[in-house]
Formats: sequence, C-alpha cells, structure tokens
Amino acid sequence: MDILEYYNAIEGRVLYQPKCFKAYQNKLQGDAGEALVEQVISQCENVTYLRNHEMKAPSQVEYDYIIISNRKVIILEVKHYSGNYFYNNNEITRDLNDPLGFDRRNPMTQLKHAENIMRRWLKGNGFANYEIETYLIFSNASFCLHGLEELRHQGRVLLFTQLYQLPQIIGTDAMPQKTRQLQEALVSSYEKWTHQLSGYEREPFENVRGGLRCPKCRNWLESAAEYKKSKCSCVKCDTEFKKLDMIHANLIELYYAKGAPFTKCEAVRWCAHQGISTKTIYRACRQFFKSAGKNKGRVYYL
Repeated sequence: MDILEYYNAIEGRVLYQPKCFKAYQNKLQGDAGEALVEQVISQCENVTYLRNHEMKAPSQVEYDYIIISNRKVIILEVKHYSGNYFYNNNEITRDLNDPLGFDRRNPMTQLKHAENIMRRWLKGNGFANYEIETYLIFSNASFCLHGLEELRHQGRVLLFTQLYQLPQIIGTDAMPQKTRQLQEALVSSYEKWTHQLSGYEREPFENVRGGLRCPKCRNWLESAAEYKKSKCSCVKCDTEFKKLDMIHANLIELYYAKGAPFTKCEAVRWCAHQGISTKTIYRACRQFFKSAGKNKGRVYYL
C-alpha cells in the first residue's frame, strides 16, 4: 500500500501527527514544485528532459530535472519552500519566530554535488564535450529570500516570477544524433536507490476520525454542506459534486486509513451523515470497489 496515499488519507483525521508526517508533507510539497516547473518545460519545442532521475554510479544522486540540448546538459534543482528565509554563511534558514519553526538548508551545496557527479558521468561515457548548466529554482510564489543576491554569487537562481525565462535557457534547437545517444545513455543509467519514505508508521485505526470531507478542499461536511437529491456542495469552496463521487473519495480514505478491506458497516459508520442514505453508501461500495466474500462477510477494496 502506497505510504503517500496512507498519509493523505489520515491527514486531518488524527489528533497527533505520526513521526513521518513531515516527510510526507515535504514529498507532496516537492512534487507540487516539480509539477509547476514541468508545465513550463513542456511548453518548449524540441525539449528532451528526464524527471526524478536517480543514478548509483559514479555516485548516488537524484536529479529533479535533466534537460538535454545539442550543446549542454541543464540540471534543475527545484525547491518549493514557502515563507521567509534568510541566506547567511552558505545556509538558507527560516526565522526562529516563523510559525513553521526553525529550519536550515543548503540546496546550493546539493546542486554542486549533483553537477560534479554529472561531469564525471559525462566524461566516463564519451560525452565530455557537453557543457553543464545548473539552476536552483524556488518555485513557490510565497517564498521570500533575504540575501538573494549573495546566494546568486554561488550559482544560478530562478524565482517563481522568473520561470518564464526557462524556454530561452533551454533553447529550441532540434536534437542531433549525438544528443540522442546522450539521452539513451542517460535513460540506461537510471538506477533507483531512494525509498518512497522511510520509517512507515501506522496510526491505530481506532484513533482515525471518520466522517465526510470535501474531495477538493477537504473541509468537513458535517455541518458545512448543502444536500440535494443527487448532489451536494461545499459551502467553503463552493464546489458542487455528485453524492456518489463524494462518498467514493471518502471511502478511498477509509480503505487507506484502515490498511485493509472494509465492510458495509464500516463504510456506513465512516460516511454517517443525515444527508446521506445507507443505500447510497452501499451503491458506492458496489460501483467503485472490488469485493470478496458473501453476505455480512463481504468486504470491499481497491
């Protein structure tokens, strides 16, 4: 079972966050930043790139993006930090008074390490004539870095407001044969060494709160929804959706939160609400989930 799906299901449903919850949040935050950058990259003509590329040789490294052109290899390291940060003494730190707490990071060192490994790999595989350009990208519009100009003395930096520059940086030249060979060699070099998340920790199911949430904003719907015959709407985000789709989304969370198939009775307790009938919940179970067993022993799963 996917650990990210599990933490997504129990987020907001448990009183205390599991120890690995921060790692889960960091993963989601990183994915959001990379997806934003990919939207810009994908608009470029004749672009060839690899995302989340992992290599074990000549040393373990993971690249957010490797963009291949006919003259150079461009490495993008994406950080989706939010809030106020300060650059000082080769470190990016968050203020002690920040409600998110103190934090210390050094992404430029990480990027330079990735560049050195790529240089060694290119030389060892017959592509030593390719130049390497590296960019540290802060993709969150709410990110503010005090001391940005000092950081730029260490390497190339792009902020959210500068993402429009990426197409010009990448270029639009067609890919010659030599570059295709480089692409094929890089694809072949992929070796996964990271784990999705370490320290998987399950919360006892009895500690997980049931109830219906908006599939979009995840606001609780007990007293914050308007119900019609076959539809309902969230008063917080004004989204209207079919009852069955809303129940389906919440039953998926039940499945991941429990970590095992669920019964009809468990589905009813999880989705209990005066605006939802038992028959509608049963229908969602039958329509969207696989089943095993018979009668009262029947269970549902993905």
